[in-house]
Amino acid sequence: METRHLKYFVAVVDHGGVSAAAEPLNMTQPSLSQAIRTLERETGVLLFRRLGRKMLLTPAGEELLSFARHILAELDRAQAAMDSYAGLQRGSLVIAATANDSFYPLAKALARYHKAYPEIEVRLLPAMFAEQTIDDVVSGRADLGFLPKNYQRTIPDCLREIHVSNSQMYIAVSPTYRTLGDKCTIEEISDIPMITRPKGTYARTLVDRAIAQGVKVRVLVDSPHDSILPRLIADGMGCAVMPSSLAQDAALLGASIAPLDPPEDFEIMLVYRDSHLNPAARRFLQDEVWKPTESMVVTDR
Repeated sequence: METRHLKYFVAVVDHGGVSAAAEPLNMTQPSLSQAIRTLERETGVLLFRRLGRKMLLTPAGEELLSFARHILAELDRAQAAMDSYAGLQRGSLVIAATANDSFYPLAKALARYHKAYPEIEVRLLPAMFAEQTIDDVVSGRADLGFLPKNYQRTIPDCLREIHVSNSQMYIAVSPTYRTLGDKCTIEEISDIPMITRPKGTYARTLVDRAIAQGVKVRVLVDSPHDSILPRLIADGMGCAVMPSSLAQDAALLGASIAPLDPPEDFEIMLVYRDSHLNPAARRFLQDEVWKPTESMVVTDR
C-alpha cells in the first residue's frame, strides 16, 4: 500500500469522485481510476460502491479513510517539522472559517501572516455554519478554525479555543425608510421588511428571540451570504441585523445604522487541536497574528 495511493483515495472522497479529483491531482481520470483499482486490489476489498457517476464509500472504505487521513496528517507533520528547520520557507496551513461571519478578522490575520511568511501556502475551507468549521478541525481537514462563539453547540474537549475579537451588533436600515437614532431595538423596525440570515447564525438567533417575545417581524429575504446585506439595504430592500463590520459597509453605501438595543456582542474565536499543529499553524498562534491591531470604529448614520 503506497502513500500516494492513500492520497489519491482521500482526494476522491473529498472531491466527490474521480473526475473532480483528477484535475487538482494533475492526473488524468483513467490514471486516477487505475490507481484506485490498484489500491483496492492491494487491500483485497472494495473501497467504493459505484452508482453511475457517484462513488460511495463501503464500510471498509470508511474505515480506511480514517486511517488514511491520520497517516497523511502524520506525514505532513513530519515534513512540516523538517520545514521548520528552514525557517518556514515552505509548508501549508489550512483554515476553516464560518462564512461569512468570521471572514473580516480572518482576512486581517491572513494579511499579517502572509507578510511574515510569504512562502507558506494557505488554503481556506469556508463553511455555512459553525458546526462544519468545528468538524473540519476535529477531523483534521483543517489546522485552525475561525467561527462565531455565540452559537449553541458545545466545543469538543479535544479542541482549544482563543478569543479573537468582539463586534457589536447593529441594525441597518435602507435610507428610503428612516434615519435611526443613537440605538435601535428590533421592535422599532418591525414595520420594515427584514433581510435575515439562515437559522443557526447569530443574527438570526437575535431576530428569532425577538419574535419569541412577541415582536412581529416581516421577513422579506433569507440570505445565506451576509456579504450581500449592505448592498441590499442600501438599494432599498429594508433592514437587517448585522455585525459592526458589515454595518460600516452599509453606512458607506448610504444606509442608516445604529447599535442594537439592548447591546449584543458578536464574538469570534479560533479553535485548534494542540496535539496536531504543524509548524505553520503553530507559528500562526505563537506570532498572535490573529489579534486585532485596532478596534473597529463605525460611524453611525
